[in-house]
Amino acid sequence: MSSIAASQPKDATIARPLSLGSIVHSSAFATALLGAIVTAFGWFVGPMVARTLQNHEKSLEVRSALATDMSKSFTVAVGAGQRVASGLIYGPTGDRHKNAAVVQGAYNTGLGRWQVDAGRVGAQLAARYPRNAIVGEWRRYRLAVTRFYRLSAALPAGERASFVRRTQAYFRRVKTIPWTAKAVSQKVNWTPLFRTKGFRKSARYRQAYDKVSSLFVSIGDAFVDEVLSLRPEV
Repeated sequence: MSSIAASQPKDATIARPLSLGSIVHSSAFATALLGAIVTAFGWFVGPMVARTLQNHEKSLEVRSALATDMSKSFTVAVGAGQRVASGLIYGPTGDRHKNAAVVQGAYNTGLGRWQVDAGRVGAQLAARYPRNAIVGEWRRYRLAVTRFYRLSAALPAGERASFVRRTQAYFRRVKTIPWTAKAVSQKVNWTPLFRTKGFRKSARYRQAYDKVSSLFVSIGDAFVDEVLSLRPEV
């Protein structure tokens, strides 16, 4: 009996383990790595972007609210001063003393409201922009508007002259500040504001007072624009 020799296996191959280089350069690895990067990006960058947007929206809300409050404060104050200075406040009776009391009451109310409103705005500026020069500039503006407001009432000659000159000095300062300089570009005839008697009946006085009033509103508008351009620190 003849023996049968075992034949050699055909196409026999030996499996080799994959090398690190082949794994790194494989398309499956690249796809998995890309997916991991995208996931990590979503985990970390996504919340950061969301927080940034929230902070921006909050900052915009703070600036808008402060600008609105600021604008209302000085427009109401300047308007109240104009009404008193122009003689638009008067009593309903023919009694001179009662009518004078009505005018005095309107004057006191307007000045008191300005002190409260301007003080509140100043506190907000100090809280939101503690290291910005706008805090000190608003304080000076508040005092300047107060002095000018008092020119709508009857004052002793010396006191009136002092308030007029201080208002002039404030305007000169405003011209040195880049973001308020354009607000006081118009010329003012200051002479009628020195008048102490019968000034409410003087057309020149009313014109001068109205001119300066409009300039104070323009300066206030410059403050509003500056607030909207700043970023609150708190």
